[in-house]
Amino acid sequence: MANLAKWNVPSYTGAAILSTAEIQTLANNTLSCRSALIYNSSSTAQLYGAFELLAWIGTGTCTPYCTLYGLPYLDLVNGPSTNAEEALVLGTFPWTTATSTTAGAQKRIPLLNVLLPPADFAVALKNVTGQAFSSELGSNQLRYWKYDVTGNG
Repeated sequence: MANLAKWNVPSYTGAAILSTAEIQTLANNTLSCRSALIYNSSSTAQLYGAFELLAWIGTGTCTPYCTLYGLPYLDLVNGPSTNAEEALVLGTFPWTTATSTTAGAQKRIPLLNVLLPPADFAVALKNVTGQAFSSELGSNQLRYWKYDVTGNG
């Protein structure tokens, strides 16, 4: 009997991990505060995660991006400090420079198939867009989903 791998997504409802208040006016070349813990150490731990950044900036630089850092709590108690050099890079959100202040032009940038640490972890977001996030639209946030792959025969 052949094995068939399938995605196992417990929920398609994303959970906000960095809220509007935490990244509303995140300055350029600045790392956000540490998020609340994402629990990934129990029997319901997942291998993969997807993250979505919802934000708006003005013009930005020629190659704007944001970097998502993971802060693993390997002993389930203590995590590294919130410094880019002490954190694990989970991925990069690429931006374009075309922007608008209308609500429909707000950026929704996905980051898929991120390998998650086998422990509880927090995240931090570094803005490298060339400009601060705007509070113009008032709903900047970072959301996440956890999922896995199962083998069904």
